[in-house]
Amino acid sequence: GGPTVLTSAPIDLAGVEGAELSLAVWYANDDGDDPFTIEISADGNTWVTAWQTVGGGGGWQIVSFMVDDYITPSANVQLRFTAADEPNDSVTEAAIDAISIRALICEDCGGDWNGDTVLDIFDITSYLADFDAQTSASDLNGDDAWDIFDVLEFLELFDAGC
Repeated sequence: GGPTVLTSAPIDLAGVEGAELSLAVWYANDDGDDPFTIEISADGNTWVTAWQTVGGGGGWQIVSFMVDDYITPSANVQLRFTAADEPNDSVTEAAIDAISIRALICEDCGGDWNGDTVLDIFDITSYLADFDAQTSASDLNGDDAWDIFDVLEFLELFDAGC
C-alpha cells in the first residue's frame, strides 16, 4: 500500500539543448483513481512534474517530453517515478521500460549563409554582401585576404547542399 518511488541515477545533460526523453509506461489500478507521476530534477532537490496520469486500465503507452520544457539541463538530471495508491485501498500496477534520451544536433549548413534553412539566391547575395564588407566570417579560408578563393569556397559549400 501507499506510494512507491523509483529515482534514477544522475544523468549528465550539461550543455545539451533540445533533449527529448521518451519511455514506455504501463499503469493500471482497479479503483481508477490512483496517480502515476513522472518528475524531473536538475539537482536532485527541486522536482517538477513532467507527466502524470490518473487511473488507467493497463496497456503500454509511449510518453515523451522535452527536458528543457521543465528544467535547465545539468550534469545531475534525475527522473523520479511515483505510483501512488491513494487512499491505500486498491491493486496498483506500474512499470517503465525503454527509456531513452536523445538530442538532435543539427550541423551548420555552410551554404545557408542567411540562416533561413533554404539554399537559394538570397544566400549568395548575403555572402557577397558580407564579402564586400570584408566581414571576418566571409574570409572562409582564414588567410585575412578577401579574394576569389573565399568566393570559390563559399560556392563549394553552397553546391554541397545541406
